[in-house]
Amino acid sequence: MTPMFTCRELVEELREYLDGEMPWYRRWLLGLHLLLCSACRAYLASYQATRRLVKGLGDVDARTALPEDLSVRLHATLPRPEK
Repeated sequence: MTPMFTCRELVEELREYLDGEMPWYRRWLLGLHLLLCSACRAYLASYQATRRLVKGLGDVDARTALPEDLSVRLHATLPRPEK
């Protein structure tokens, strides 16, 4: 690990950063990277927007949310339990 975050490291650790699960010194280094990297700031904004949209969906029952034909095709790909 380098003292400064790389873009790849930021992407890999972004959830921990946003959820407050990162030690203070790592948060500080990641914040410094965000100050210096406009691409990562844009990625962060997109990531946060996606999280808000997903949270807004609430609980979704995939069995009823999928079109019937897609559900049948997906189930057909599942491995069958051995008897």
